[in-house]
Amino acid sequence: MRRDDQNLEEDLRAALGTPVSSPPALALQAARQIFAKPKPRPGILAALRFDGRQGLVLARDGSQGMPGSSFQRIFETETYLVDLWEERTAGQTSYLIGQVYEKTTGATLPAEGVFLMASGTTRIARSEGAEWHAESVPAGQWSVQLWLESETLLLENIEVGA
Repeated sequence: MRRDDQNLEEDLRAALGTPVSSPPALALQAARQIFAKPKPRPGILAALRFDGRQGLVLARDGSQGMPGSSFQRIFETETYLVDLWEERTAGQTSYLIGQVYEKTTGATLPAEGVFLMASGTTRIARSEGAEWHAESVPAGQWSVQLWLESETLLLENIEVGA
């Protein structure tokens, strides 16, 4: 048994308040899913192809980093396009929305898992159909790992809140 499984079982026993020798399998399975750490998978690095913060800037419309302003970035691999939108929220955070497209068909592909990583911190975005959403992402440099059905896409050095 892995050390992580032992800790989960001990925590579940304490939470259930019963001296059972093993917590119910369903409870243990749910705990494993909730507290699962992303497993390293070989990935395909996506290159930034478009950054909506570059080029033309419309004056006085909030597009210069004010709360409520949003902009788009597009990343590309040989097979996929990743559309990433950032909207500034109050404070020093942003709301991120992303989608993955298959280049030849234009079909959107659901990501099985989306993990945002910065300075040893991992955040999990929630999936809504073919979109993924990450709320209250603090300003800083982030990497995004998108798990597709058959492979993983990596978006690196994404400056959020810049």
